[in-house]
Amino acid sequence: MPALYKSEPTKEELQKDKMNRYEYATYIMLGSYFKKSKITSAPVETRWKLNYSEINPNKQCDLEEIVIDAVDNHLLPKLSKIKNMEEKEVFLQPRTKEDGTHYLRFYGDDFDFMLSLKAVFKPELGKEVLYMNFEYKIIDGVNYSVEKDNNTKKKPTDKTKKPTNKKKTTKKQ
Repeated sequence: MPALYKSEPTKEELQKDKMNRYEYATYIMLGSYFKKSKITSAPVETRWKLNYSEINPNKQCDLEEIVIDAVDNHLLPKLSKIKNMEEKEVFLQPRTKEDGTHYLRFYGDDFDFMLSLKAVFKPELGKEVLYMNFEYKIIDGVNYSVEKDNNTKKKPTDKTKKPTNKKKTTKKQ
């Protein structure tokens, strides 16, 4: 029985632990592409570290390989819009939406993006595959609006543009 539980964990608790391990591994792997990375919640960081340390090193390596595959093949091409990533500091803010979906919000001075993770066992591969749903708002000062339902981005708008105070006039007929 894992040390985090006083009694035998439920199936839901075990699933949550698995996703916490994926989230922590994603934070470690993705954070390594930046100059410095930090989780904004110390209790979450402690829980993730404890949870991660409870699995054997071989399982940690397997999990990290799954995360590296997802990051390298699916996420990094999308993050190429962040200029000089290796010189920037990134913060991670774990979030849970009302529907129970866990998100990882990564943000810095000129970028802000969120990931949702889903691990699926693929029998034909004989292993789990990690799917990352990527939504970004701001990359290098450009604001991208993300539609919630279909994850397509609208045209970017320059965040630096200042609103005008001009009143719209309508013609009276």
